[in-house]
Parts: sequence; C-alpha cells; structure tokens
Amino acid sequence: MLARLFHRSHPRLTLPRRSSPSHQLRRNASTWRTRFIPSIKTLRIPSLRAIHVSSIRDLRMPTLKEVQGTAYWIARISKYVILFFIGYHIFITHFFVYGPVYGISMLPTFNDEGDWVLTSSHYRRGRDLQVGDLVTFTHPIKADTLSLKRVLGMPGDFVLRDTPGTSGVMQQVPEGHCWVAGDNQEWSRDSRMFGPLPLGLVKGKVVARKAAGEWLFRGLGEPWAEPEVD
Repeated sequence: MLARLFHRSHPRLTLPRRSSPSHQLRRNASTWRTRFIPSIKTLRIPSLRAIHVSSIRDLRMPTLKEVQGTAYWIARISKYVILFFIGYHIFITHFFVYGPVYGISMLPTFNDEGDWVLTSSHYRRGRDLQVGDLVTFTHPIKADTLSLKRVLGMPGDFVLRDTPGTSGVMQQVPEGHCWVAGDNQEWSRDSRMFGPLPLGLVKGKVVARKAAGEWLFRGLGEPWAEPEVD
C-alpha cells in the first residue's frame, strides 16, 4: 500500500515550445513552396523507362541487293558531279569566264561597281592580243588577285615608263611581256609600278560587259580615242 502511494504516477506538465527563427523560416519556405510551386507529379517529367533503346538484336543487316543498289546510286551521282567539274574547268579555261568587276582604276570605261564582264579565254597567255585590248591577268605581286587593265604595249614597243606629263622616259617592252595600264591612271596600279607584265599571266580578253542591266559589245575601246556621242 505504501509502495503504491510513493510510486504513484504524477501528471506531466507540457510546456509550449518556442519556435526558433530558423525553424520559422523553414516552415514559411515550406508553406510557400507548397502554395506556389507545383509538385513533381503535376510537372509530368518523363522517366527513363519511357525511352526505348533498341538493342543489338533489333538491328538488321542490309541485304546484298540493298547494298548493291546504294552503291550504284552513289557511283552514278559521283560520276555526274565529276563530269560537271571537269566540264566547268574546260569551259572557263578554253572558252569564256563571266564575273563582276569593281574599283576606280578603269573609270570611265567601267563603273566602280555593278558592272559584269565576259572574258574570252582564247586570248590567254597573250594569244592574238593587240594594243588597246582589255585583259584580265593574275597580279604579279598578289598571286591570289585578278586584275583588269588595258594593253598599251606589246613586245618590242616603246612606251612611257611613267604617267604621261611627268618624266617622259621611254621604255621598250621585252619579249614575252606586255605593258598594261588603267584608264584612270591617277588611281591605277599597273606596269608603272610592277613593270612589264609576263604574257603567261594573261587569263583572257574582255569581249563584252554588262552595265545597267544590258549587254554592251561596244564602248570597250580607249576612252580618249572614241568619239563623243551627243
């Protein structure tokens, strides 16, 4: 009886817990995330199980007939591509080249931009060239640049070494060379700078030009020798 009196259970007093500031912040963040951020289930993120990866067993080796058909078409297309490039090379080497010109060195014969010229490759390497012809050539100093100038002297001719009206020194054009200059000599880099041009660098002769949307087969002569048109 005495043991029961002394060992009687007493009721426990529960004190209210005072939440710390960090606990309060975590609870507020959890509440904000629950209200404003959708759950993972609503996002419907696809799982890797939905991605089907074919195994090696699903791969099928092509048949001999399919391999032969593919090889046939590859060979046929390659043949036409090779023939096209061969024909293009032969055409621009032995027939004609069409391209734009720009710069002020050939004013007033050509505009500074917008003109296109048709060049005949028959006159390459100086074949059948005459004084007054317009030629395209590989620049002797800049090998990756094509230039367009007028021929003022052929092998054996005497030409002015400098700009007319300056020194008046004459020079003879050596064999295998020609003397070229721009029509706008004040703004032209030509034989007065790099000397006589080797005929082997000549690519062709200009036979026509396209200006203002129309082809002009005339008006390619020396501007100081052509009569003025009213």
